[in-house]
Amino acid sequence: MEEIKTNKESSVTATGTPTEVLDGTTEEPSTSTVDTGIQEEEKVSVTRKFLEDIQRTLEAQQADIGFLKSVADKKSVALYHQRNKGRIPTEMKIRTMDILEGDDKVTNKVIVGWRTLENEAWLDDRKEKAIQTVLLMYQDRTTQKMSLVDFNRRFKHVNCTKVGTITDEKTGMLAYKLIRKDTGEEVTIGATFVN
Repeated sequence: MEEIKTNKESSVTATGTPTEVLDGTTEEPSTSTVDTGIQEEEKVSVTRKFLEDIQRTLEAQQADIGFLKSVADKKSVALYHQRNKGRIPTEMKIRTMDILEGDDKVTNKVIVGWRTLENEAWLDDRKEKAIQTVLLMYQDRTTQKMSLVDFNRRFKHVNCTKVGTITDEKTGMLAYKLIRKDTGEEVTIGATFVN
């Protein structure tokens, strides 16, 4: 049998009854009294095969985790963590757009969603041409058609702090309640439209 040493911090006296360990053997309870902050070594006996099985399992899991992290889509991971109550980053970014309205007044609007209206591409005299149009949806419930190229050039990211989560009971869609760091304004936006 191999001995595994673990550090155990304790500040109370512990006693108990014999317990069964993972490999089917029983272990007598230990009694110890240690002052807070002092570490005591505790020895646990396991078979070599059991220890090697644990090591192989951990190595395989580490390889799987590395692979999954490298190929993961961040939005999908965030949705998974939210559904499973895992850790979600509290710092997020939303998109805004400066819009010229009326008397040369520029308004900064929060983009809460978009969808593709047209997405066509073709070759014309050996040049690639494309018509790509999106419909932007703003927080004030207005919409605007814009070319995809203009959208990608003009939007700005704004840093936000997540303060809450909302789940639509019918569709299961997730939305986040965010506070804009630049203005302090609260924004509610679908999980798929934050970075």
